[in-house]
Amino acid sequence: MLDLYKAKEVLKEIINEHGKPGFQNEAQTRFHVIDMLLKQCFCWENHIEVEKHEENNGFTDYELGKPRKLILEAKREGVIFEIPAGLTKTLKISIRSLLEQRGELQKAIEQVQLYCSKRGVPLAVITNGHQFIAFLASRTDGKNIADGDAIVFTSLQHMYDNFADAWNYLSKPGVEENRLFRFLTSGDIKLPKKLSSTLVDY
Repeated sequence: MLDLYKAKEVLKEIINEHGKPGFQNEAQTRFHVIDMLLKQCFCWENHIEVEKHEENNGFTDYELGKPRKLILEAKREGVIFEIPAGLTKTLKISIRSLLEQRGELQKAIEQVQLYCSKRGVPLAVITNGHQFIAFLASRTDGKNIADGDAIVFTSLQHMYDNFADAWNYLSKPGVEENRLFRFLTSGDIKLPKKLSSTLVDY
């Protein structure tokens, strides 16, 4: 399995070859960029289901993990997500701010949120192959999905410049350690302390 450093080098290669957004269709975008990122950079090889169908719930583009932990909805490169100003250094922005942009971004968020809620999957990512938006699309804490936050990478170069975060939030090791889930619910991506550390006579 790749480590963070090697994965970042893989992303650099992807940027050099496919870094400039074009107008590829959805299938081309998936083949040239998204598949490479997921398999060669974020370690999801052999843990991906594509075009997964469930009755009365359509087809998902990608389901990651066994059991599934994240659903990714892919759009063609020509679909540009209008990201509002005000993205913080933590890459976090409110989902309500994203929904205010309406258009393709709003549709994509609502589409993947429906998939996640019906499939019992908490984490969602929407992407056009260059912009990546990750958020909690199914919750059990009584909080409205729209009142949560999302993590945004505005381009592959932006992802490269913040690769430690990208690795923690989107890679198979990071997702399996619940880094993205914890950051979006508590703002903390560190591994929790072992229960034994709180027991005096352990």
